[in-house]
Amino acid sequence: MKTTLLKTRLLLVGGDLTHICLIQRLSPSELEKLKIILVASFPFFYYMQMAAGLLAGTFQESEVTVDIADMCNYRGVHYLEAAPVKIDLLGKSVTFEDGRHISYDILSLNIGYQGRWVEGADKYGVPIACQNNLVKIKQHVMGHLVDPNLTIIGGGKLGIEIALALRQLLDEHQQRNINITIIEAAQTLLPGYDLAVKEFIQNELKQQRVELLLGRRVVRITGDLLIFQDNSVLNYGYLIWSPKPVDYPFMNSSGLVTGESGRLVVCPSLQAAGNFAVFGSGIGTELQSEVGQVLGADPEYEAGLLLRNIIQMKNGQCLSEYQSKGQAKDKGLIMLGHKRALVHKKKSISVSGMKWSSQNADNQKFIKMLQRTV
Repeated sequence: MKTTLLKTRLLLVGGDLTHICLIQRLSPSELEKLKIILVASFPFFYYMQMAAGLLAGTFQESEVTVDIADMCNYRGVHYLEAAPVKIDLLGKSVTFEDGRHISYDILSLNIGYQGRWVEGADKYGVPIACQNNLVKIKQHVMGHLVDPNLTIIGGGKLGIEIALALRQLLDEHQQRNINITIIEAAQTLLPGYDLAVKEFIQNELKQQRVELLLGRRVVRITGDLLIFQDNSVLNYGYLIWSPKPVDYPFMNSSGLVTGESGRLVVCPSLQAAGNFAVFGSGIGTELQSEVGQVLGADPEYEAGLLLRNIIQMKNGQCLSEYQSKGQAKDKGLIMLGHKRALVHKKKSISVSGMKWSSQNADNQKFIKMLQRTV
């Protein structure tokens, strides 16, 4: 008599990069052991490492996106499009905005940028990392070339690359008079980078006519004004929002342990602190053992560890632990526009067209691997 294998129900909530990499790693033997359901708020994933290239015209939209539903269908994973609103830890189920309740044996959370920004950011601004907002930004800029201002909140790597890519786009269309302003809450741009890199980028922004306002934390946005922490205000142009969410309401109401910004706190095994049937990865997650260390810097590594630990948990084996990789693999390059990249390693800084080209080639190869369904 043939024995029917009882599969473990693995519920993946969030269509961010760790879950995408995990699905691409699945082997036939793992699919025999797991019934996998992926629930994502958006049907497409946009790779932010190629955001500047998309805006500058180096890439087309199809070259920087992954069709999540198509990928799941090919890999034998059930796909649903919905946003999570509540976790029932005792009942082991998740409730979604459309009213569906989905049960799980093991839950994995990789929710990316599905958090809350400062008040008014999503209503009056355009958060970069949400759905197809990159395309909306490019369409707006190209369709409103008489607008006097572009305002970018966030002086991190992504905000700077977006500003320089938009400057390139405007220059190529003979629109040198349009102002671009970056506003950063910290007293310096590029938090976490070496002083020499910050000074180089600040000079580069000046040369490319990008204004920089430092030490100005935006706490609320209205239809006309940016309101700062010190209660001062500023008019803004077309508003682009690049920082990560300031809160994760779905996490806060879950009963799971969260950090100061509402991120899920996980052990080195990527299991949620206090609830080992729940795993977490990506930028909505921070390590318990290293307070404030946000994950997401190396999604391929996290995906491998996550999948390995899920299988080991199912088999009753000891779980592996997260090993910090140090500097994120993309942190050594900053795209400067005009086919140039800033390369910084230890104390060495240089500008290279070859590195710009090789990085774009690597990104294309990576996305094509994720897109592969044949």
